Amino acid sequence: MEKFLSSPPLKGAHAGVIIVDSESKDTILRYQSEKYFLPASTTKLFTLYSGLRLMGDSLPGIQYRENKDSLWLYPTGDPTLMNKRISSEKVMDYLRRTNKTILICNENIFNTTALAPGWSVDDLDQAFMPERSLLPVSGNIFKFISNNSSVSKNTPDYPFPIRLKNKNSLQTKRAIHQNEFFLSNETGKGENPYDSAPFISSLELSAKILEQALNKPVTITSTCTIPKDHPIKTIYSEKSDSIFKIMMHESDNFLAEQLLLMTSLIHFGYMDEKKIIDYLIKNELKNLPQPPKWVDGSGLSRYNLFSPDDMVFILQKSIDEFGLNRILNILPSGGKGTLSGYYESEKPYLYGKTGSLSNNSCLSGILMTNKDRRLAFSIMVNNFPGKSAPVRKAIESFLMDIKDAF
Repeated sequence: MEKFLSSPPLKGAHAGVIIVDSESKDTILRYQSEKYFLPASTTKLFTLYSGLRLMGDSLPGIQYRENKDSLWLYPTGDPTLMNKRISSEKVMDYLRRTNKTILICNENIFNTTALAPGWSVDDLDQAFMPERSLLPVSGNIFKFISNNSSVSKNTPDYPFPIRLKNKNSLQTKRAIHQNEFFLSNETGKGENPYDSAPFISSLELSAKILEQALNKPVTITSTCTIPKDHPIKTIYSEKSDSIFKIMMHESDNFLAEQLLLMTSLIHFGYMDEKKIIDYLIKNELKNLPQPPKWVDGSGLSRYNLFSPDDMVFILQKSIDEFGLNRILNILPSGGKGTLSGYYESEKPYLYGKTGSLSNNSCLSGILMTNKDRRLAFSIMVNNFPGKSAPVRKAIESFLMDIKDAF
C-alpha cells in the first residue's frame, strides 16, 4: 500500500483505501477509508442497491387504464422506451396495435428537475448527460447521421425543423436553452459518421415524438380519472437485472438517473430522488459507516460525497441480501465494460464499478485472490492533476499485488 500511495501518478492526490475479507468481514488494509471522497460513477452501486431492493424483477414500462374508446397512459419514467440500445419493444408494440384514442396523463408526479444539482454546465450538450424526465423517449438523445456538411438522417424523427449551423469545432452541439443543434465540420469524418446530443425534454415533446413514431394521434390530458371498474394495468418492458447490467457495464448515466426516479415512483407514487435517497439512508442504509452526501443516481454531480467504508458496506450488503452470483453477474468483470483493458484474464478475478470525473478516479468491487479468498475493496483517488490512465494503472498494479499476496 505504501508503494501504491507513493507512486508518481498519485503525487499530490488524496486517496482512501479499504480491503476487507468478504466472508470473515476482517479488515486487511485501511488508509483514510473513513474520509469523504468524490465517488463519480461508483455512486451507481447505491443506485443499483435501490433498484434491487425496490424495483421487482421487471421494469414497469407503462401503466394504463382503458375503456372501449380510449387508452390512458400513466408514465413510469422507464428509460427503455424507443431506446435503440435496448431490445424492448413491448410498450411500443402494444401502442401500435391499439385502435383506441391514446391519452397521456399529466398528474404532476415529476417532483424534481431535468438536471441534477452539481452537474457541469460544460456537459449540457454531451450525450452522456441526457435530461431526466417523466416520459423519456429514445434515451432523451437526438442522433444524426451526417455527410460532412449536411444531415442525411436524424433519430428520432423530430416533429419540428432542426436548425443546423456549420461550426469549426465540436465545442457546442446544442444551444443551452433551446433545441437548436449545431453541425461541426468535423462531424461525419472517419469511420463513425454519427453524432448525438441530448435534447431539452418535455412531456409535450415526448408525446409528439411518440405520435410521429406510431403514426397516430397522442394527446396529453390532465383529466385522468375514470371509473374504478377500469383497473390500472402495467406493461413490463425488460427484466430489471438486464437493465442493471447495462447500467453498470457501460456506466450509463441516463439509466441510473431514471432507475432511481422509478424506485421513488414505486415507493412513494411520485418521482423525487431526494425523497428516495433520504428514505434509503434512514432505513435500509441506516448503518452506513459514514452518512454520505448522496445527490443523484449517476455520480455526475460533484456534490456527491462517499467514503471507501461506505462503498464496501454497500457491496457487502448487496451480496448478503441478493446473493453473490447475482451481484457478480451484474457487475463488469476484468476486460469488460468500463474495465476494458484492465484486469484481463481467461478466468475473471475482479468485478467492480469504476468512477471517473476529471482529476478523480475510483474503483470499488470484489477481488478473488490466488489463495481463493474473496475480498471486497474500495479505492478512491481524488484531486490528482494529471490524466486518469496512469492512476488507473497504479490501482491495477496495487490490486495485482494484493491478489498475489493473499
